[in-house]
Parts: sequence; structure tokens; C-alpha cells
Amino acid sequence: MDEEVMQTGTKNTEPEEKENMHVIYCGPNIPSKGIFTYQVYIGGLPYNVKEMIAIVPEIEKLIVPVREADEMRAKIAKKGSIL
Repeated sequence: MDEEVMQTGTKNTEPEEKENMHVIYCGPNIPSKGIFTYQVYIGGLPYNVKEMIAIVPEIEKLIVPVREADEMRAKIAKKGSIL
């Protein structure tokens, strides 16, 4: 058993969860920047994505946790959606 679990009765995984967070980009391909639809990023966004967000901040709205990908796809597919 993990020492942290034995001492507190629970395990604090918050920092580890942030490092291992899986997010997915649901926007259009941006081949010139190496960004592709439904590309998954683990443990943070790479420089090329951060660089594109600095240029077009709205792109960040198209990056969601993988568990929310289906919901985002439905929003994008909805006619009249701002996404």
C-alpha cells in the first residue's frame, strides 16, 4: 500500500492528474502548425499549440478533456453553434 494512503487514508493525486491530463483538440486542422483535429495531448500542451493560442485565443476553447470530447463534437455539429 502507498505510504501516503497509509498516513492520510486517501491519496492526493491532484498534481499527478494535472501532469497526466489527457486533452483533445476538436478544431480544424492547422497543418502549418502541426495541429490536427482530435489530436490528444498528455501532460500539457506543446509549444506549437501554445504559440497558436497566443495568436488565436479562441483555439483554447476547442481543447477539452478527452472525457468531454463527445459532448464537444455534438456542440460543433449543431447547426448555428458558435463552435
